[in-house]
Amino acid sequence: MNLRICQVPLRKYEVEAETGRYANIKVKDMSSSTSLEPSQIIREAIVDCQPDRRVYLPSKRAQKIKIRRNRKAMDTASDPRNLQEIHIPEQLKYLKGELLILSDWYHNGEKYIIMGTSNSLKELGRSQCWVMDGTFYVAQNINLNPQRVITDFEQTISSVAKEFFPDAQYKGCLIHFGQIFWRRAQKERLARKYGNDEGFSMAIRMLKSLSLAPPESVLDYYNALNASSTDNDFKKVCVW
Repeated sequence: MNLRICQVPLRKYEVEAETGRYANIKVKDMSSSTSLEPSQIIREAIVDCQPDRRVYLPSKRAQKIKIRRNRKAMDTASDPRNLQEIHIPEQLKYLKGELLILSDWYHNGEKYIIMGTSNSLKELGRSQCWVMDGTFYVAQNINLNPQRVITDFEQTISSVAKEFFPDAQYKGCLIHFGQIFWRRAQKERLARKYGNDEGFSMAIRMLKSLSLAPPESVLDYYNALNASSTDNDFKKVCVW
């Protein structure tokens, strides 16, 4: 008795079902385990699929809708009632496949979340000039040694930065410097005059420009600007 074994080709609907099932499983897994864009997930899902079988896959639009539904279903958790109940979903802890949440803990009634990536910290370490806003804490063993640090005029951040980087050159932010005079004008109820009186607003902007003068000349220019104005409202902003 001769026995012949032959391979029966898959019917069209069987090929379609096999291909679609594999892609759908991969799309579902990646949509829940990564933060990649839908278009990136679709590309990854079909990379191992033979070109002649890709015609049996769902349309890109249908796959994107499925990804959004999967992610929406994962985000249906109730809002936290206190800091202890704040839980970051696993798919939100990554940025382009790299861990984003460096540390997450609860202590003495406060919730602390440190965000960043290893690559961003390395880039920061290579940067010679830093622009800071807010207090910070370096949690990883990375060589950080900026040559220049630009901050606002809050004493807290300046003192902390100087403690960590005593050899850096420190400068104040020009935008924050201008905001000091603007807040003073608002406090004196001169905001409307600043918007309507060109001479008054120009004088205020000249105060801001003192930061661009040579350090040894700043006091002379300030005294000259103050003496040249007869506007009492300007003196409320200029002298306090």
